[in-house]
Amino acid sequence: MNSCYSRCIMTHSIVTEIGLVSAVAFDMDGLMFDTERIMIDMWAKAASIHGWQLSEELLLSTVGVSAEGTRDMLVAECGPAFPHDSIRAERLRLEKEYFLARGVPLKRGLADLLEFLKRQGIPCGVATSTSGDRARDTLERAGVLGYFKAVLCGDEVVHCKPDPEIYTKLCDRLEVCPGQCLVLEDSRAGILAAHSAGCMPVMVPDLVAPDAVCCEKAVRIVDSLEEVQRWLAVYAVHI
Repeated sequence: MNSCYSRCIMTHSIVTEIGLVSAVAFDMDGLMFDTERIMIDMWAKAASIHGWQLSEELLLSTVGVSAEGTRDMLVAECGPAFPHDSIRAERLRLEKEYFLARGVPLKRGLADLLEFLKRQGIPCGVATSTSGDRARDTLERAGVLGYFKAVLCGDEVVHCKPDPEIYTKLCDRLEVCPGQCLVLEDSRAGILAAHSAGCMPVMVPDLVAPDAVCCEKAVRIVDSLEEVQRWLAVYAVHI
């Protein structure tokens, strides 16, 4: 028997109209946590402290992009004199202060969706372009780290989203075939990565509306994580 198939059928699954869901992978910022707006605001504030102005349009274009990719985009737009490392360090300091004071804001429906998947025996993972230390700290502060069988971060892969590497590796850690892994993403880069890995990408838009590519590559586009749970619950009787 094919080893990938044999390991997939050993787990609990939900049979949906788009295929067998044996695992669910979550992006982090903008998908689980309402943090993208905060991050953009802190980028702008940190840049201003250093005497630079970053446009809303430019910062929105970095959503879902790795730290290295964001650096390349900002330097390309602002020029080689742009002090990226100093501004990024200031941005991270501002973010840390913000989350320490106010906590990590969860997206509507996240807690209920995670509990639902836990009850169904569906393993969950995280695939984020954020660095490992920051990602795990954020997940722990939010009180959701324990729901995930695997967490894969941007500094653990050679090629970040939209490359499929992060989802290919996450499926290995979750011990499921990519074709049976439902991926929840809010960004174009994430949808492309999941699609290229052979997973089932579902887009839950945050700050950036889905474009034609997202509409083509995503198997579904939904308004919220609450809608994801309602949809999966319809098919949960098939476990």
